[in-house]
Amino acid sequence: MWIGLRQPTSKSATALIYLKDRLLEEVDLRKDIIIPLLDGKMRIEVKGEKIRVADSECPHHICVNMGWIRYSGQTIACVPNKVLIEIKSAGPAIVDVVAY
Repeated sequence: MWIGLRQPTSKSATALIYLKDRLLEEVDLRKDIIIPLLDGKMRIEVKGEKIRVADSECPHHICVNMGWIRYSGQTIACVPNKVLIEIKSAGPAIVDVVAY
């Protein structure tokens, strides 16, 4: 069971892309772009103030299956490729509760 409260992000939302614990890029979510990583082994897409991992050569594609994220505090992690995508904004953070 999943219970959550969603609050819209500020218009100044950005995504931080980390590779091996280093900040690789800070992306403005208001601009639609495609970002190739790891010599084309991973492709990140920004569209409509959301971000996702569009393609990845990792074994299980968990990062791809996460889909789009757009709210402050949401993350996508690809452990085999050591990539982390995190949404940051000036607005309030999301409050998420997961219970089972």
